[in-house]
Amino acid sequence: MRGRLRLFLMRPGTEHGSIQRGYEIVPIGVLACKPGARGKLRIDRNIRGEIYSKSLIKSLSSTCGARVERTIMSVPYLDLAREGKNDWWRYALGIWITVTLWLGVTTALFMALGAWTAIDGDPSTYVDPRAGKFVGIDPFVHYIILNLGHLAMLLGLFVSVRFIHKRRIRTLVTSARTINWRMVGLGFGLYGSLLIVLTLFDYARSPETYYMTRNPARVLMLAPIVLILTPIQTTTEELVFRGYVMQGAGLLFRRFGLPALISATVFTLPHLANPELVHGFWLVVLYYFGIGLLFALVTLRSNSLEAVIGAHASVNVFSALIVNYSDSALSTESFFFCSNVDAVDNIVLFIVMAVLFYVLLFNVNLAGKVGRSTRDAA
Repeated sequence: MRGRLRLFLMRPGTEHGSIQRGYEIVPIGVLACKPGARGKLRIDRNIRGEIYSKSLIKSLSSTCGARVERTIMSVPYLDLAREGKNDWWRYALGIWITVTLWLGVTTALFMALGAWTAIDGDPSTYVDPRAGKFVGIDPFVHYIILNLGHLAMLLGLFVSVRFIHKRRIRTLVTSARTINWRMVGLGFGLYGSLLIVLTLFDYARSPETYYMTRNPARVLMLAPIVLILTPIQTTTEELVFRGYVMQGAGLLFRRFGLPALISATVFTLPHLANPELVHGFWLVVLYYFGIGLLFALVTLRSNSLEAVIGAHASVNVFSALIVNYSDSALSTESFFFCSNVDAVDNIVLFIVMAVLFYVLLFNVNLAGKVGRSTRDAA
């Protein structure tokens, strides 16, 4: 047999697709056949493993008289939302559950802390309503409360995706059967390395604004907690803003990068309450929108959330442990501290870092090399 063989899969019908006598006819790919040659089966859709059996490959090889190789094409990232149920009310309910758990738990914990400062009998601990801060309370307590709120957000997201949308939480990350942890590591290492290089550059320009902590033992003592909670917090934000929100927007808008813009905008909104906005409201807003847009574009280009999960974790771990700054939302004590935050400089450095991250990841093809080596190892 010579030519191209179009493949279809017949399986029990669902509410979508072409239904004939209770079965759904699903096009899954094209097989190029040439006698005596090595045929290549290009599978365009992920049908949850039904089509990856050895018996299918053996049958196709006999049909076309050529040895068949599988080239499994992953589902476009935005299309992963279609694996579940996507009625408008499901998104409304899912968002309500996620936001309510997040804000409800966070608010309840801060109220409990405020009540404690009122009854502990210590006049040095109190709530300053003008500054909106707790006085006399270890700042690390504030950090713990914020991260517990994100754990509640993660729980709300899991309930929404698994039980309301009826799909796996993994589909917010990738279309593959397993998460590529090497891609997560690549994102963490690459973005973290760029942060270190550009911070050293900034230090060389103005060394007087940096100083070392007087209590490095405390930073080391709290580091294990930070290294556990911070990646959970950043991964939760990626699952919500780049996963749930952007895939949901992709059901309505597919052109002109609208899902990425919507994701970046929604990501910016909760950060408007961060204290660092005192350094320049619109410039800080532009930074958060920019990093949200960068992570959205990287997600769409790499067709997975893995690289940006690592990159986002590196940003917050770096701020929480290595170099923190005044009025930071991450109220932890790091090894170094920057006393002067210039919003304009930060925007310029971020643009440089964003371009380098994107170019190294895709134009230098670090993402492709890691992806190939992982598939080869599997």
